[in-house]
Amino acid sequence: MDQEFFEKEDPKEDEYDVPGKPIYEVVIVHGEQEARKLVAKLQANPFAELLKFKPCETSTRGDAFWVGALLSGHLKSKALSFHAEGIRNIETKPGCWSELEIGVFEGDKQVGVFKRNYPSHVPFAPFVWKGKTYALYSKDYICTRIMTLPDCQDVGGEEPKPNGFCPVELYVPVNPLTGESSGFGFVAGCVWGDDSSWKIQYLDLSRVEEGIITRDDRLGYIHLPSKMSLVEAVEPTSFDLRLGSWYNIRITVDKYYSAQGKVYDDSRD
Repeated sequence: MDQEFFEKEDPKEDEYDVPGKPIYEVVIVHGEQEARKLVAKLQANPFAELLKFKPCETSTRGDAFWVGALLSGHLKSKALSFHAEGIRNIETKPGCWSELEIGVFEGDKQVGVFKRNYPSHVPFAPFVWKGKTYALYSKDYICTRIMTLPDCQDVGGEEPKPNGFCPVELYVPVNPLTGESSGFGFVAGCVWGDDSSWKIQYLDLSRVEEGIITRDDRLGYIHLPSKMSLVEAVEPTSFDLRLGSWYNIRITVDKYYSAQGKVYDDSRD
């Protein structure tokens, strides 16, 4: 298999005006014909700009090849035009939190509004799943919900409960071939009373069309670094083009050391 086929000139630093960080994508293929088809898909893909290839390397497993491709980091989503922002605080009872009125926008046009029973944070992550546009959002500070777009109708999600997880940021990785969700996401926030730092948990979004999302702590007790957003801290790094799914996710965490070199965990203690 000719190495020249997989090499392109390295782009200059300012050649691509693409938001986000680069993603190194590893593609496993078997044989030259399949490799050429997958490379053609990448070149024609409207959702992730192909920056360059790395030389292919023949693995020890027969005729399997590992092919590297550098894609734009903040992958383009079909739902990219939607966003939410706080409009105004609404006073409630004396001594109680104010509510936050949040507008939902498609580009510059406001398409909806909802109230959040907490005076700050606008957790909102639009995405497309099976051809329909949704967003993860939080109108009750202690749970994550699902709305459809652009009609902004609540269609399910978590129910409020005393030990719920309070979201402050939401992130749904994009499938670089389709511009749709990859079927999972992440939430940063805290269990009520444990708000010294934000923790990261996993969201299963494979049943959002049924109004169901499942959150769990399979990642462990991970803290979001204090100077990073959730999107910056969670980085999909390897995507299998044949399976159509991510199989490696890198998560940045804090590490603390004493002056004597003792390693602490990332608990801020």
